Amino acid sequence: MDIHPKFSTWLAAAQITPGDESIRKWWTGISEFPIDRETIISLARVAFHADPDPSFEGKMVTAIQKQDAGFVPGAVALSILAATRLAVAIENEDEPLESLAALAIVCAHAAGRKKQPCLDDLAADAEQTLQWRSAHRADWNYLQTGKTESTDVDLLREVVGVCAEETNILWWVLGETSRDRNVRFGKIPDEMLPFVAGKELADLTMIIPGPPAFAAFADRVFRTERTKAPHRLDVATAIAALPADWRDTMIALWKDKPLLPLCPIAKAIGLYATAHGAQWPAEFAKSIGWPKGHKLNALQLALLTYRESLLLKAWNQSAP
Repeated sequence: MDIHPKFSTWLAAAQITPGDESIRKWWTGISEFPIDRETIISLARVAFHADPDPSFEGKMVTAIQKQDAGFVPGAVALSILAATRLAVAIENEDEPLESLAALAIVCAHAAGRKKQPCLDDLAADAEQTLQWRSAHRADWNYLQTGKTESTDVDLLREVVGVCAEETNILWWVLGETSRDRNVRFGKIPDEMLPFVAGKELADLTMIIPGPPAFAAFADRVFRTERTKAPHRLDVATAIAALPADWRDTMIALWKDKPLLPLCPIAKAIGLYATAHGAQWPAEFAKSIGWPKGHKLNALQLALLTYRESLLLKAWNQSAP
């Protein structure tokens, strides 16, 4: 595997200058890690300092020191090594691992903990990967060839899946009714609506990473029986206002998943269940990394909830 072209640049930006031979050895060590769903999530946790697994970090150090006995492990160096390996994954891996890696990156980047110089670049590349895959989820030209003798069943299934998905989403939007709550969107409180929109749209998504028109769908949901979309929301306050049964459903979906450290919304919803009254905003800020009073507009909150829900779906779909 060739050394990723940004590896040296990212190391230099972090003021790590090991020399060309050491860079090659470090890259050889990290590139030997097989890419599967567990490795992708572990790499993302190391890259974004999201409660990294010490045992996985130890495996990284061992692999690198086999190539370069003088390698001195440090959090920044390991972060850049993990980020670079993920950069390769979102460029060269087959589906569904490529989308899983891209979703893991954008969700972790949103948490905003201890960002290294490389992480903004990595997140931008992951966003581009998701946008490209959203726009090319089905090969419509394939249907226009008319060559039934060369029908590819997998391609046909993908086209049919996209058609079914988009039909279901359109009926959901036009029906103006929550699938989970069985009430019209206009009856759902502003604080809850972005969570509902993001989660339910992910439920209807069959082909990851989902339709490119997310913002348009969400905006339509937000404006149902409202004169304007919900305003900027205090995230901790909005989570505290969620109905207990809805939170419990989300907690059950995420139970025992190693993805939680990458997903600030899902993590916060689970955390609130064990919070103690007035201590909640402080516990939110300490565990999530966002300050007390951190606000997101409705679309940002819905998109993050959607991305996290898709990450969970991608994780489940990539099971061996």
